[in-house]
Amino acid sequence: MTWPIAFAVVAISAFVLNGVVHAPLWISIVVALVVGAVWLGYMHARDLRAIRRSRRERS
Repeated sequence: MTWPIAFAVVAISAFVLNGVVHAPLWISIVVALVVGAVWLGYMHARDLRAIRRSRRERS
């Protein structure tokens, strides 16, 4: 996952939240950033697990 794609996902989800829940824009942006950060962390952890697993299989 590259940063521009992650930023676009956060921006789009902020505007979707704003439209659906009618929350103030800054709350939508904060929620979208938190969700994006958690998602990126999950993707990163999954990549690290895959790297460790492939190293173990090679040795």
